[in-house]
Amino acid sequence: MNWAHLAFGAVLGKRLPKIDGQIRVGSRSDICVQRDAYGVAYIDAKDEADAWFGLGFCHGQDRAGQLEILLRLVRGTLSEVVGPETLPVDRAVRQIGMRRAASAQLPTLDADVRDQLAQYATGLNAALESPSARRSHEHALLRIRPTPWEPADIVGLGLLTCCFLPSNWDVELARLILLEQDGADAVLALDPTFRQELPLTSPPGQPAGPAREFVAGDLEALRAFIGHSGGSNAWAVSGARAAEGRPLLANDPHLPAALPNFGYLARVRCPAFAVAGVSIVGIPAFITGHNGHAAWGSTAAQVDNVDLFLEELSEDGERVREGDQFVACSAHSEQIAVKGQAAVELRVRTTARGPIVARTSDPEASIFNPMRLPGRANALSFAATWLQKRPTRALLGFHKVKSFAEFRQACAASAGCGYSLIYADSASIGWLLATEVPKRKTGFGSVPLPGWSKEVGWESEIIASDALPWLENPSAGFVSCANNQPVADSTGGAFLGHDFLDGYRQARISERLAEHSAWTVTQMLELQTDLVSLPFREVQSVLLGLVPSDESAGRALELLRAWDGRMSSDSAAATVYALFVGELCQRACEAKAPNSWRTAAGQGVMKLIPGTCWNARRASFVARLIAQQPPGYFSSWPGEMSQILSHVVRDLEQRFGTEDQAWAWGKVRPLPVKHRLGENKVLGAIFNLEPLPGYGDGTTVDQAGFEFWKPLRHSTVVAHLRSVIDIGNFGASRFTLLGGQSGNPLSPHYADLIPVWQRGDGIPIHWDEQAVARYAMHTLELTASTSQPRATTPRA
Repeated sequence: MNWAHLAFGAVLGKRLPKIDGQIRVGSRSDICVQRDAYGVAYIDAKDEADAWFGLGFCHGQDRAGQLEILLRLVRGTLSEVVGPETLPVDRAVRQIGMRRAASAQLPTLDADVRDQLAQYATGLNAALESPSARRSHEHALLRIRPTPWEPADIVGLGLLTCCFLPSNWDVELARLILLEQDGADAVLALDPTFRQELPLTSPPGQPAGPAREFVAGDLEALRAFIGHSGGSNAWAVSGARAAEGRPLLANDPHLPAALPNFGYLARVRCPAFAVAGVSIVGIPAFITGHNGHAAWGSTAAQVDNVDLFLEELSEDGERVREGDQFVACSAHSEQIAVKGQAAVELRVRTTARGPIVARTSDPEASIFNPMRLPGRANALSFAATWLQKRPTRALLGFHKVKSFAEFRQACAASAGCGYSLIYADSASIGWLLATEVPKRKTGFGSVPLPGWSKEVGWESEIIASDALPWLENPSAGFVSCANNQPVADSTGGAFLGHDFLDGYRQARISERLAEHSAWTVTQMLELQTDLVSLPFREVQSVLLGLVPSDESAGRALELLRAWDGRMSSDSAAATVYALFVGELCQRACEAKAPNSWRTAAGQGVMKLIPGTCWNARRASFVARLIAQQPPGYFSSWPGEMSQILSHVVRDLEQRFGTEDQAWAWGKVRPLPVKHRLGENKVLGAIFNLEPLPGYGDGTTVDQAGFEFWKPLRHSTVVAHLRSVIDIGNFGASRFTLLGGQSGNPLSPHYADLIPVWQRGDGIPIHWDEQAVARYAMHTLELTASTSQPRATTPRA
């Protein structure tokens, strides 16, 4: 504990939760909560309602500050306690309307799901309101009381997750910027489409094949209308490919390295079900886990379920063009409370396609950076399948599935999901998409098209869930997904999108799974931390065949010749390679799009997000350029590449010194692990951790998101949690988080799992009662009161 922690604790106290003894709560019956040496929660209840109540109570005890931030994100009320700096966040959330959509969706959910949400929220609030607990440090610093949760907030958090899962709506706008500033040829030259030789999810390892001309078709449609004015890995192996003859499942979802973690390790047990794994803070569901019969893992599907549309609003902004006339928008005003200043009024307008999220006449209220829109367009609207009034189950129902058929059935209703899922039980391994896919009237969602045209927009119904691809027990003996293209475009099924991430992680996973047939939990853990760069393998012969232009380029080539191709923390060659491909990408983009090359290289188009998902698809684009060296970019490809290598070395010498060791990838690109309040210098000393050694890039299995427009920027996404599940010997399964179970910086469980995470290991979540009894270090009895207790004011 450092001096800042000591001073912080002296002023505000440790504020640790009560984890031994008894607490009287509003449950239906008594609940037993045990915790082990890492703070993993083991919850035993007498019925389903109290099982979810108990999970909510544990989340409320250990993550109260995080829950407050999440709730305010969903409701768009951060500025009320933080100040004007979070106004863009509140505006964006309210314009898109996550909480409004959640309130509309809630009545459509099945009764058992609504009860699950309600009981979880009741348990969570019971922890926040408990007289035995002091407010979290975040609440004390913000001088607020905990805000009670409602079931609609939980649904809204799921929708917020959908919104910020990798999707292509920012890329739609990036293409429009390129089109407006540098023309259609620039878009077609620089758009990094999915490489046809990289593998699909189904069939496992099969190359994608030629892509249909989606982008070109939509560009033609856009020109016809307006003229020329203008992350996650998961896989499973069958018992036949496992050393012990039992299926194994691995999962490592990718999110920013923020504290506290979005995941929370728990086992929940009641007479109706038992489930263990990584639960989601703020949602009564397990993103990866098992129920004693079946196991599952989650990745972002990358399916295109969001579109932007060009709109023409009247001068007063209250009407929108539909064909040849203007019709009234659905509109209302909201007040955004702002700490330290007057409330800000936000006018929320909605078209037939969706809410208005940008207006050229009001850039302050836009969620995007200021930009010029083509032709008569003066606004953008936002359509998303997950904003529609439809039910969901999916993750909320996995705790009871016992077969792949039941798993598919749970995923059939998935309004609030956008997942590509891996499944395993004793008899099956499988993969499927749990998402919704729109039926577009025209186009392929590549760029925003004019919403006023009758030919543009979505049909009222979505693609039927049974029309989406799935796979069970393939002959390859494994299934895997890594945000890659799931099936070939030529299969003739539903159009799923074309902005999938590079397939290198999928290729490496498939390569390793295919070459080994006696997998163990330990070996699965090792594969999760694999750092081999497949793009370097592709271009190695070309690079090493270059004639150095000077001594600096020669030094770069010497390092690359001796390199094993692993993006490891101690490798100077990894740094040289990464900076080389970043610089080459920037120069290639500038050659074709001199006015918008930063956007083409991956710089963000949104106020809230620094980069687009093009960053995660540039590696294959750059590798293809190196291999093919097409005309129209540089006078000499070999000369340009040699010059770039020289530039990289000279830049490293100037910034970090002349010794190779000083250039190690982990030193020049460390991984910061920060709390969401950690940007404040004083609070950062308390809530943030020391940066970890950097590693990997966007193409390595152990992903560390890489920005081609700013290569030394820290990793944008990492494996924030990992799991490896042994089907049939569930106690041998392993789990870990980047962080710990607690969101309290003075708790011993704030960051105690980071060493486990760093060495690529995991801890057990004990399954049988004997193991739980043996390893439990704390026992808390939540005793039922005879009547629902009144809310009490927590102590300061």
